[in-house]
Amino acid sequence: MRSVVLAFKDLRHDGLHFFCATILIAAILGPMLVLLGIKIGAVSALFSDMRGLPDNRAVFIQGNHQFTPADIESVRAWPEVAFAEGQNIVTTTGTILLVAYPDGGRSISGGYGTTGPGDPLTDAGADLSDGGVILSEAFARRLQVAEEGMVALILERGAPTRARIERPLRVAEILPKERISGNFALLPAETVSQIEAYALGYQIPNWGVTDGAPLDERVNRFEKIRLYARSLEDLPRLTTLIENRFNVQTSSRTNEVQAILQLEGSLDATFAFLSGTAMIGLVVVLSAHFWSAVRRKKQTWSMLALIGLPPLSLAFIPVVQAVIVSVLGFLFAIGLYAAAVTTISAWFAGMLNTDQQIAVLPVPVAAVAGAVVLAASIAASALAAVTVLKTDPAEVIRSS
Repeated sequence: MRSVVLAFKDLRHDGLHFFCATILIAAILGPMLVLLGIKIGAVSALFSDMRGLPDNRAVFIQGNHQFTPADIESVRAWPEVAFAEGQNIVTTTGTILLVAYPDGGRSISGGYGTTGPGDPLTDAGADLSDGGVILSEAFARRLQVAEEGMVALILERGAPTRARIERPLRVAEILPKERISGNFALLPAETVSQIEAYALGYQIPNWGVTDGAPLDERVNRFEKIRLYARSLEDLPRLTTLIENRFNVQTSSRTNEVQAILQLEGSLDATFAFLSGTAMIGLVVVLSAHFWSAVRRKKQTWSMLALIGLPPLSLAFIPVVQAVIVSVLGFLFAIGLYAAAVTTISAWFAGMLNTDQQIAVLPVPVAAVAGAVVLAASIAASALAAVTVLKTDPAEVIRSS
């Protein structure tokens, strides 16, 4: 307790000297907090958006092939795969007709595709059982239907049309235009298979279609695979795997993704280097500061030792001063961060969305930064503490 009291008295007596140390900490830590806040805020949000875009993880297989259901299952088992569903050219290039149900109205045509568990375009909780369908925002708007509303799927067979059926579908989800554009519907694999089978002239018993070839005679093959990697890091490997496994050509955003990952890694390394360099510089400068403060007051330390203050209590004084200075410096740095972020946000106000922030500094991150500065300051006081421990009480007698 005596060491703490003496530390505060010395700080008050030599306030300007220690105030300079406080400003030094704020001058180093403040800009680092601003950089960290921008990295967590705008830069991390940018990379997060890039990671969140499903198209960045998609692998497109060129040409038409003959994939079996077993091929699709084997691809799904790869750890790099988030989603894989077989598709045929009739699906990827064809259209379906939908109409509001049961009120009817003008039928609207749109593209369609296969979906299933893990589809990155959809919400995980979308229930497609019992005739569910997922619509794009544009498709739903033209049909004037909302989620949990009903539409009718209109299927025609033959040219000219020889047969026509309608199947009611429940709108399980409506996707925003950021995920899928135009008139588009996503349907379970079983529904898509039945649509294809009906167009090809097969019977669909559970739809009440009994004319045509027996459904079990249909050879189930897929000309395409709708494929997404689990993460951006998995995309290059997945592209290579699919090409080598099936001897096909693919297109993906592998080059762009690798550039994004390289940039992200470079920014992380740059920030780590700058932070490490700043902390090393802070320790060196503060070490010189505390040591010089002890050296200037050599006779004072000798006097305190001569009157009986224990050596460890004496050595604890510069450590206490380092803690006080680091706390004050951290608070000044937070103030500097707040002022800088306010100014920068004003500069970029017209370029940000209402829910976007140019910099974000979560409390746990700020607490870690404060702990690092505290540890650096205590480490910097070690040399001063050792110097005090070596204080000779007789020094004051000799000098007098």
